Amino acid sequence: MKNGNWIPISKNAVQFLPMDRPYTKLEAMVSLTFDYDQNNHVTVAGYASLWRWSRKKVAKFIDDAKAQINYPEETGKKQNQKGQIGLQIRDRSGTDKEQMILIDNKCLPTEKNRPGTDEEQIRNRSGSTTKDTKILDTKKEPKTLCAEKAKQKKIKFDPIKFKPDFLEEKIWADAIETRKLKKLQNTELALKPFVRELELAIQRGFTPEECIEEFATSKWTRFKAEWMKRVKVGNESGLSAAGQRTAAASMAWLQREREVGE
Repeated sequence: MKNGNWIPISKNAVQFLPMDRPYTKLEAMVSLTFDYDQNNHVTVAGYASLWRWSRKKVAKFIDDAKAQINYPEETGKKQNQKGQIGLQIRDRSGTDKEQMILIDNKCLPTEKNRPGTDEEQIRNRSGSTTKDTKILDTKKEPKTLCAEKAKQKKIKFDPIKFKPDFLEEKIWADAIETRKLKKLQNTELALKPFVRELELAIQRGFTPEECIEEFATSKWTRFKAEWMKRVKVGNESGLSAAGQRTAAASMAWLQREREVGE
């Protein structure tokens, strides 16, 4: 085709599918595409009944369309399952260009109709209704359009904005900077357990400043509230965090010397 190998079509087209005769291949493709778009659960037997085709013809049509039915379990182990339409890996040799294949339309840009009486009708093509309508470039492959749309939606995660309510901005900024110096990731997934342990330590009586200071001055590559317990025991001596570690090392050495002497 001059303008590409696919065209957008309204989902309302399914209401015009036949009820009293076998489906044509075009009608079967509309039905198959609609079920793929809606993630409907389907079966070969169901299509055979709906399209008024044989099961063998349905199976061949789905395969020729470079589609497949993905079942929850292997059909050899469990029969009478319902599955969802999936896509096969395309043949890059170009031999399928003349075939009618299922198009991956799930990521294509969507344009909602403006409020009006044309919601269940084919849109008027006059200039008055297409003025604000974005025209899809059908020369592009759907996968390219999907990638472009995903790129537009991708927003870079800002760890500073992930600050929990119980911390002041400066303390949180110090915590993020400390994590960077320790070469730790500051993604949402990595920060969630960090915040959870900080909150737990604060609930046990430690101040946010104590937690971040200990995390910064220690060799910890992560923060655990239970580790702060051991630090607090040493605090009773009035020593700094570094002094507490030195004292702890000395106590450990004395204990080993006592054991040897015994």
